[in-house]
Amino acid sequence: MKPRLIILNQLDLPFFSDWINQLSQLQTGIEYWNNDVNPADLPDVTIRKSPQYNRDSTLGRFIAWIRYTLTCFWRLLWYPRKTPIFATTTPPIVVIMLWLIYKLKRHPYIVLEWDIYPQIASVMGMFSSRNPIYRVWYGLHGLALRQAQAVITISDGMANELQQMAKRPINLIVISNWADTNRFRPIPRATNLFAQAHHITDQLVISYSGNMGETHAIETILEVVKALTHRDDILFIINGTGSKRKLVEDAVGSGQYPNLRLLGWIEDADYPNLLACMDVSCVTLATGYGTLSLPSKTYNALASGNALLTISDESSDLANLVHTYSCGKNFSPDEVNYIVAWLESLADNREQLRAYQQASREATIHYFSEAVCTGQLNEVLMAGLWR
Repeated sequence: MKPRLIILNQLDLPFFSDWINQLSQLQTGIEYWNNDVNPADLPDVTIRKSPQYNRDSTLGRFIAWIRYTLTCFWRLLWYPRKTPIFATTTPPIVVIMLWLIYKLKRHPYIVLEWDIYPQIASVMGMFSSRNPIYRVWYGLHGLALRQAQAVITISDGMANELQQMAKRPINLIVISNWADTNRFRPIPRATNLFAQAHHITDQLVISYSGNMGETHAIETILEVVKALTHRDDILFIINGTGSKRKLVEDAVGSGQYPNLRLLGWIEDADYPNLLACMDVSCVTLATGYGTLSLPSKTYNALASGNALLTISDESSDLANLVHTYSCGKNFSPDEVNYIVAWLESLADNREQLRAYQQASREATIHYFSEAVCTGQLNEVLMAGLWR
């Protein structure tokens, strides 16, 4: 049977495969080219195993991107002409491949831009904007955007970046990432299994969860923790992996951070309880990334009723989200004293904390819920790919 839709996404995230499962109830003939997902979780979708994403190193990541993209290109050469494709920018070079395969086989495509390359590669210091690799990549990405039936991205700042790259009007749509508001929700600590297991009662709990890589402000977080060691009513919980995890391990091992806990791997089933146990979630976005990306974990934190402590450029989309929905406060990485003062004010004024938390939950329900955002996404796909 000819597939009705091919979905390309190298690194699966639970919210994304959950959406595919829902979409498969509305549309038959979906193929998902991915190596992470368990076929049993998507019974009505054909899973085509594809080269896996590699987080180990920058070189390993690039090699994995190339392997996945070349595999997809070769397969698509043999698929019936005009087979519709929906692709994310994981990996980012797949967008250029889509433009080329369209020229050869007329496969129509829609792109979901989660991260914008080559600009991110330039911010990371891989090469400057004057480098020939950057210029060729930028130009080909712009061609691919102009050829797409639709380009979806997750914030207004990213939409502006993509419009500049395309250099002419394109069908550009902003649909944010989302959270499952039934799975991620506030849970009182008295009935929260994570809180009970870790003996968390009435402390102000601040969490950092996720990647601890070179672009994340872990040093700033540790400086804040150090400045608040005298407050036994304030607790910091960090979990995740990455090159900077060693900094946190050393801090905990030194014995000088009594109010800091570093956790190991958190099972997916336990993650909602962990987030619901937090009062404040910390989300960071390095300088230069402000309109190039927006961390997906933000929405789970909002759905769980966490106030947001964001560390990013004031002009970033992340900062704009916090200001727009009054769900927390944004700081630059060098504003340690201001972060400390703000957290102390929340510990001393729980009414203000509750106002932030309520705003987070309400913003998710009205704007960032799975029902709202996947409904918008399904509408775009149904209108764009089968006409």
